[in-house]
Amino acid sequence: AHGVARPAAPLSTFLVGFAAARNGGTAADIEQACATATGLALEWAKTHPTETR
Repeated sequence: AHGVARPAAPLSTFLVGFAAARNGGTAADIEQACATATGLALEWAKTHPTETR
């Protein structure tokens, strides 16, 4: 959750679980959904640096 607003964590977790379930819900589906979400978050972090307040 570092670098991303913590309130987004529950929604992100839900969406990963939902995507995995839609694809079958196997361990491999969960791993793929997690990898996809992680990749998207890392890419977003590169293009949207954290602002300091």
